[in-house]
Amino acid sequence: MTKKQRLVFCTAAVIIVAAVMLSQAVINTAVMKSDIASHVLRLHIIAEDNEPKNQLLKLCVRDRIIRDFSDIFGGCQNIGECERAAADNLDKIKAAAEDELIKMGNPSAVRAYIGRSKFPTKEYGKIALPRGEYTALKIEIGKGGGRNWWCVMYPPLCITEGNAVISPESAQKLKETLSDDEYRLICDSKSPNIKIKFRIAEILGKYF
Repeated sequence: MTKKQRLVFCTAAVIIVAAVMLSQAVINTAVMKSDIASHVLRLHIIAEDNEPKNQLLKLCVRDRIIRDFSDIFGGCQNIGECERAAADNLDKIKAAAEDELIKMGNPSAVRAYIGRSKFPTKEYGKIALPRGEYTALKIEIGKGGGRNWWCVMYPPLCITEGNAVISPESAQKLKETLSDDEYRLICDSKSPNIKIKFRIAEILGKYF
């Protein structure tokens, strides 16, 4: 084998090994992202439309639901308990949302149910949940044609405008819920650009 042939062979070998390692990393990340989603229950509130008044009403409903039901969901020990709590309280959640709208002088029909939705990457302080499909407690106001708002009911990571810091208890609950690798994926203190990390995995996942 000539020197040139050896160089070509070594280069090809390096490329193959790198491709295999990269594809495996993408697969592992995809598996972890899917598992993370299976341990999370989102809260998803959709406004009537994008009129400023109805966007404000959406936030009022948000505050009411978080205030009235955080203790119920915060007391859950696992995702199964949380989903059951959501299912058992759908009528109460619907009634609370409708009551808040009446108090605001804008009575409207509300639909509360549990469904699946796609969510973008979302940062909660130093924690970032990856883009993907999650189970959500969904609250639709009126026609549900406006911009939406979302957070995480379990583990409890719901943050309002006046509360932008995750409590140590919530962070600990998340850590206990996920594996060590999954927790490091979403909460890596050495990687400030978490959104970039997820985005790279999403792009590479299209090709591997």
